[in-house]
Formats: sequence, C-alpha cells, structure tokens
Amino acid sequence: MSRTRGLWGLAVVALVLVVGFVLPLPGLPGGSDGSDGSDEEAVGVAVTGPPVAEPSFDAPEPAPTLPPGERIAPPFAGLDLAGTSVNVASRWMQRPMVISFVTSWCVQCQERQDALSELARAYEGKIDFVGVATQDSREALAEYAARHRVDYPIVLDEPGEVWRSYAIREPPALVVVGRGGTLLRGWPGGKEATELTAELKKLELVP
Repeated sequence: MSRTRGLWGLAVVALVLVVGFVLPLPGLPGGSDGSDGSDEEAVGVAVTGPPVAEPSFDAPEPAPTLPPGERIAPPFAGLDLAGTSVNVASRWMQRPMVISFVTSWCVQCQERQDALSELARAYEGKIDFVGVATQDSREALAEYAARHRVDYPIVLDEPGEVWRSYAIREPPALVVVGRGGTLLRGWPGGKEATELTAELKKLELVP
C-alpha cells in the first residue's frame, strides 16, 4: 500500500511541474492579465517631435547656403534710426524681404552699400529691405545711412539677439525671407548687388 501511495505522490508532483512550465504566469506576455504578448506593450515608444528649432539662418564654419523653403525666419521688432517702430513679421506678410546684417565700421559693407541701396530703390513696392546692426551706435549708423543713401530702415540690435537668432557672426550677411515668413536663402559674407538680383530672380521674387 505504501508503495502505491508513493507512486501516486510522484505522479502528482510531476503533473504540477508540467502544468507550471506549460501554463503562462500572470503578468508576463501572453499571461492571464489580458495582454497579447506583443512587443509593443513590452517596449516603450520614443516620441520625437520636430527637431529643436535652430536659428532660421545657420552660419557654422563653413556655412552652406540654406535650401529653399525649409525654415521659418525668426521674427523681431525694434526701432529704426529715426525712432520708428519696425516689426518685420507684419512687413513680410505683405511682401518678400531682404534682411541686411550690417555695421557702419564694416569695410565690405561700405563698399557694397551704395549698390544695395540702389537695388532697394529699384524693387520698392516689390521687396522690402531692412537692415540690422549690432556693436554700433545710432550716430555712426545715421552717418553711414546718409553717406550711402540708405532709404530703408536700419534697426540697432544692441544686445545682438537678432544676430544670434539668425546665427550671424560677422558682417556683412544677407537673408531673403519669402512672403509669410519662410526663410528662402541666406549668405554669410553677403552678396554683390548684381548677384543678389540674380538670386531674387531665381527665387521668382522679381521678374
């Protein structure tokens, strides 16, 4: 009798071991907690939004020109040399814009400014021009504007925030913004007026 009971006991133990290995345990993939065992529930999903907004005009060393239509120009506002408020976001809603990063002491700016001023007059009503200066004074800029017949507004960016937002490191530099605020092209080192005219035509901003 004891031998029979012993055999039954071994059979029960074997059955328990088999059941333990075959039946899934609660809480594991495919378990009795209702999970379907898919990897989607076991692995976290990394949510990535759009890339962190970089300045709309990036000018690392070396700085390639920006591909068309990929970034939004950082809006800014300030006072021009006459003390009039200039808000570029409202201006570029009306027409495309050329932003000239300039200083009165920049030799290359001085050499190119007469032709750039003439170009701005030629495209008046079609393209808006705005200058942004830093590390400068209103007196020196006013003299610069008078000497080179700059008819468009020049904003003095005393803390350099606008320059940093466009990643401008030194003058001259040019940025072309499409109507609505899309950054179209940018050039560290600027452009000659004739070259800028050709670029504006490529962008179909002028005939």
